[in-house]
Amino acid sequence: MGQMPWPQCLLAVIAGGKQPDPFPSLVVGSDRPHKWRLVSVGERGHILQRKRIPFMSLSEPLRYQRIVPLLQVNSMSDTLEYYQQVLGFALDFLWPSEVPAREAIWAAVSRDGAGFMFTMDLGTSSSPFIAEKGNGVVFYLIVADVTALYKELVERGALVVQDLHDFAGRLQFSVADPNGYMLAFSQPFT
Repeated sequence: MGQMPWPQCLLAVIAGGKQPDPFPSLVVGSDRPHKWRLVSVGERGHILQRKRIPFMSLSEPLRYQRIVPLLQVNSMSDTLEYYQQVLGFALDFLWPSEVPAREAIWAAVSRDGAGFMFTMDLGTSSSPFIAEKGNGVVFYLIVADVTALYKELVERGALVVQDLHDFAGRLQFSVADPNGYMLAFSQPFT
């Protein structure tokens, strides 16, 4: 089957036909990438209206998948030991990979869908754009059974700073890590 002439192709696009978009990935001079989507066409195939669509909404692979905070730490080995042995996270990577944990400058851990990356404090925490470690940030981790997790982490020796309690209709508790970061574990928000 050959290609349709332009007017029919444009109408097929409007009608949801299988023909390709006549303006594939048309990006026009702008500081924000975007694409034009055909909205309506006149009787002779003249474009009557086009709609500008933000680039990020064009395809599924461009959607945010998850956030993984990068935390500056004082001791990579102490941090990894706490997150693995006490909080139950698995080591995903260590960089450089050929050195022991105490000499690594970057690492990542994860448990289920939650993850953290760590980097050694390289003296940048005094920069005006980087807050002191642990200052003003609480990481909320939503879990299915917060009571069971509380019992598990207490048994493993977590640094509990807020016991299991009801807050705004849901159970939660908080722990600190060796660097002063706060992690709150909560039932799902409803």
